[in-house]
Amino acid sequence: MLVDFLGPLPSTGNGEMQAYLKDKVSPQLPAMFRPAFNKAVDENEIKSMPNRFCPAREPLKKGALLIGDALNMRHPLTGRSYI
Repeated sequence: MLVDFLGPLPSTGNGEMQAYLKDKVSPQLPAMFRPAFNKAVDENEIKSMPNRFCPAREPLKKGALLIGDALNMRHPLTGRSYI
């Protein structure tokens, strides 16, 4: 599951992240998923991956037209560009 934070990342060491996930994220999930989500929050290590700004490079082929994600596509969990 991908959860986006617009401010400082809550700490996993002191339980802030776990509390955030249970108090803020869990209520937004369909009721049938909440027990499994809360159990996973309690039992599993929570991992984070920063999303960084990576500007797109210009196309290498003269005359190429790239629109939208074709110009600067990357998986949201990688946080970096492999173009």
